[in-house]
Amino acid sequence: MAWKGISVSGVKALWSDFQGGVCLGGRGTDNGTVVLDKECSLGARVTLEEGGLHPWTVTCGVGGALFVHGMRASSRAEAESMARAAMEDIGDFLERMESDEVSQADAIRFAGIWTEAFTNKYDSSSGSWERPPLRGMFPRFFRR
Repeated sequence: MAWKGISVSGVKALWSDFQGGVCLGGRGTDNGTVVLDKECSLGARVTLEEGGLHPWTVTCGVGGALFVHGMRASSRAEAESMARAAMEDIGDFLERMESDEVSQADAIRFAGIWTEAFTNKYDSSSGSWERPPLRGMFPRFFRR
């Protein structure tokens, strides 16, 4: 699986094992076994757990936005699909926030709107993570 270099603009949102994979095989926040734990170079983390409170759990966190969101899945394939899509959306968001073209005021306003759109898209019960990336919902903000 290609987990590194998820990028819309080619800036620098690279995903790698969180702290070199130190958490793999350990207990996650939902008391499952951590089978995937990725961090983004721009300040985010996505963790996939098996077992615990649910068959599969994907937890996404974005540091600068002080945002954490958890999703449930019934299979590993579904959880990996969620995680991949979430990493793409988070990478796009963080790359844009890092852009010199975005003012601090615009970034603050957009962070709240984006967070709501992200949580709506990644509602575990809807299957909506399979929809196109969030950048398509915000063409004005993601324009180049």
